[in-house]
Parts: sequence; structure tokens; C-alpha cells
Amino acid sequence: MIRKILGKILPPKVKLAIVVMLRRLLYSSCATAGGPITAAGKPGTENKWWPELERVAGQKIFASPGIEAQKACADIREAYGPVLQRYGVDSQNFFWGSIKNEEAEALYQLVLDRKPNIVYQIGTFVGYSALVIAHALRANGRGQLVAVDPEIPHRTFINPVNVAREAARNQGLDKIIRFERGWHSGALGDYIGLGLKRAIPIVGLQVLESIREQGIDLAFIDGDHSTACTLTDFFLLKDYLNIDGVALFHDVLSWPTVAQAIFIIWHDIHYYERGTGAYFGLDVRAGQDGLAVLERVAKETFPTMRLELTDTAGRPVVDATVTIPAINFSAISDKDGAVYVLREVPAGTEVKVLHSDYEDYAGPLAQGTEGDYAVNPVTLLPEQQV
Repeated sequence: MIRKILGKILPPKVKLAIVVMLRRLLYSSCATAGGPITAAGKPGTENKWWPELERVAGQKIFASPGIEAQKACADIREAYGPVLQRYGVDSQNFFWGSIKNEEAEALYQLVLDRKPNIVYQIGTFVGYSALVIAHALRANGRGQLVAVDPEIPHRTFINPVNVAREAARNQGLDKIIRFERGWHSGALGDYIGLGLKRAIPIVGLQVLESIREQGIDLAFIDGDHSTACTLTDFFLLKDYLNIDGVALFHDVLSWPTVAQAIFIIWHDIHYYERGTGAYFGLDVRAGQDGLAVLERVAKETFPTMRLELTDTAGRPVVDATVTIPAINFSAISDKDGAVYVLREVPAGTEVKVLHSDYEDYAGPLAQGTEGDYAVNPVTLLPEQQV
């Protein structure tokens, strides 16, 4: 807009110089109460994003852990004893590297309160949080945990997920946990060799598709703590999160990179016209390492209709003219015989197809978009030769 106005009254070089200066003035210090966007450090460095998350959090999702949660977590920790002894692991070091007691109890209470059918976890490590979730699911009398982890040697444990599996068996929770080996969305871990990274597949989408019909009621994100991977972990799973489902992030206070990622998620307008706050509520809980939770409060709608035009032999019909009069739509079919309509189109809406080699077609759509993706096949009959 500024460029158009200035372009009418100023020479191009002068106009460009003024536009650049104005942009610098308007955007150089742009961002938020936290100041300009800067790189986040690792634990022990300043966390500029946590205070801002506390400020904007508007939901009350966390409840104070009850006696049941406190006792259950204490029992789980005690039951780890034989496994840790067999692996020669010091108990104090073991639990220091896992979710801390107070936050484990908050996680247990959240599972008790939400009563999820499907819980999805990114980052299993030695399994303490996985067993906390599974124990609460057993107390609820229903639910399954799907835990995704690359199962790589860790800086402090050579085989952490083996510890998790054995502990789950010992505590009778192995039937509730489905362990999946692989990266969820990626990995930036700076201590992992490239050969190992390449040898382990990214399985997130495949695993999510296996539970798509049920959807996720509760997700626990505790994987690669880089800003980039925290972002991709959430954005890959968010479309599988049910209404009222929650995505819980761990280490938000202790890891500035995780807090930065949630800050970006909350403030990024990735829905073009509506921001994250239109679809999610946010709550935080300080604790020792910090928890943050995003609760889905509304479904995102991206209506997309694919019309698949074929002849009676199943071959794609290219260059056909497709019209949908009710929404004033017209397009030409591509090399696959497909036409996309990026609009809401109800079932029963009439579609018309014209092509010189085929009979004119007119008929109702069998599938409507209903805010999502729909596919409608259309078969064209060859033009009768006179």
C-alpha cells in the first residue's frame, strides 16, 4: 500500500529508499513483549519466552495432583528398583534425568481427569513418564499409549528404551503401551552421528495414520528439545488431535528452545486469517522443568474437493471443462483428470463436465467437503459418432 501511494508521486529510486527506511522503522523491533526474536540457548541460559507464555495463558487446564496421583508415582518409582539394579544405574541419577516428581504427578492427574482413549508420546527415554501415563490409564479402566522413540544410545543411558520395556513388563503395563521405534518428525541432536540418524526412519506420519480413526486425546511431547523439532513434532500431530484433546509439552521452563517453540506456535498466524488462539487454549505450570499444554477448542476447516474424471476404461480425461454453477466455479482437468475445488461444497451439488470427445455430463456430487477433504469420481461416456 505504501509503495503504491509513493509510486504515484516519487521517482522509483527515491520511493525505494523511503520504503526501506519505513520498513526498518516499523519492523526492526517488531515482535512482542519479549523483544526481538533471538536464538534460544540450552538449559542454564536465559528463558525469555516463559514469562510471555505465563502472560498469555488463558486456560485453566492443570489441576492440583491428588493423593492418588502422588501415591501412584511413588509406587512406580519404587517398582523401578530391580530394573535399575540389573542395569547398574544409580536411582538418583535416573530420576534426575526424567520427568520430576511434581510434574509426573501433574501428568498422572491430567490423564485421570481427561480419561483419554489414545495417548501419543514423543520421546520415551527410560519410560518413567510412559509408565506414569500407562498406570493412570489402567486406573481409568481404558486407553492405550503409543510411544514413539528412535531408541538410540543416550548420553547417560546406552539402551534407555530397553529399561522402559522391562519396567513396563515388571509393572504389568506392557499391554497398555505400544512402543514404536523411529523419529517422530526429525532430529537435530548434536551428539548423534549422521549414520545413526540415517539408519532410523521417520515414522510419525505412519504411526499417526494407524490411529487416525480414534484420534489423539492426549499427546505428551518430550523428544528432541530443539526449537525446530519441537515445532515439527507439534505441527505433525496437531491435525490428529481430537476436540478437547490436549498436547502437553515437557521441559518448557528448563529448556528455552522448547519455550521459544511454543511462543512461535502461539503467535504465528499459520491459518492465514486466524491465529492459534482461535483453535487452541493455552495453560502453563512452572514446576522444576515446566509444563505447557495446548487444548484443542475448535476444529480447523480446510475444505478441499477433488474431482477425478475418467472414461469407461478408467483412463484420465484431460482438458475437460468442469463447472459447479452453485458456487460459480469453473476449471480445466489436469493430466491426471483431476480438478480441485478449494471451497465448501455440499453433497448433492450439481457438477457439469464438457469435453469434445465425451458426452456432456451433469449430476450431483456424492460426497460433500464438510470442512475437510472429499473425493468424487466422475465417469464420462464417449461421444456417440454419427
